[in-house]
Amino acid sequence: MAFSVQDFRDLLRILDEHPEWKAELRRAVLADEVLELPRIVRELAEAQRRTEERLEALTARVDALTARVEELTAAQRRTEQTVQRLVIDAADLKGDLLEWKFRRRAPSILGREFRRIHALDDEEVAEIAEDAFDAGQVDGEERADLLNADAVIRARDDAGEVWLVVEVSRTVDRHDVRRVRRRAGILARTGRRTVAGVAGERFTLGAEEELRSSDVQKWTLPVARAEEAE
Repeated sequence: MAFSVQDFRDLLRILDEHPEWKAELRRAVLADEVLELPRIVRELAEAQRRTEERLEALTARVDALTARVEELTAAQRRTEQTVQRLVIDAADLKGDLLEWKFRRRAPSILGREFRRIHALDDEEVAEIAEDAFDAGQVDGEERADLLNADAVIRARDDAGEVWLVVEVSRTVDRHDVRRVRRRAGILARTGRRTVAGVAGERFTLGAEEELRSSDVQKWTLPVARAEEAE
C-alpha cells in the first residue's frame, strides 16, 4: 500500500503526541554515522575548546618568555655599558697615574738634558694661564688648552731657564705630538723659552713620522717603570 500525504501528516501528529518515539524513528530511518554526528560535533567542539585553552596558555608563556628575554637583553646592555665605562675609567686612571709619575720622576727622566727641574702643580699652571689671559697674550680657548697640558716643567739648560710642555701617554700617537706643539706655542706667547716634548712607553708610526718633521722632543718611558706603582 502506497504511503500517502495524509499518512505522513498522521505520522507527524502521532510523533507530536508521542515525542519519545522520535528517537526510535531516527534510529530506524537514519544511518548510524548520521546519528553519531551530534556527538562527533560536540566532541570536536570540546577538542577545539581545549586546543584554544592550550593555545592561550602557550601564548601567555611565550609573552612571558619574550618579556623575560627583553629584560635580560636590557640588563646585558646595561652591563656592557657599565663594563665599557669601567674600561674607560680604568684607562683614564692609568693615564692620570702615568702623568703623576712622570711629574714626580721628572728630575730622573729629564736629568741628562736639564737641571733644576721643577714640575709645576695645577695651581701654578693655572696662575700662568690666568696671567697670560689677563695680559691679552692668549684667549679663553687657549687658556683652557694650556690648563689641560699633562705636564709643565720649569728647568734650566746651558742657555738658561727653559719651560717644558709635555704630553704623557702610554702610547703616543700623531695627535699627541701635534697637541703638545700647540700648547707649547701657547706658553711661548708669555715670553718664556719653551720646549715641547712627548713621553710614553710606545710610539705609533704616525707619532714617529710627526716627530721627525718637528722640533718636539721624545722621552721613552720603560714599561716596568710605568707599571711598578700599579
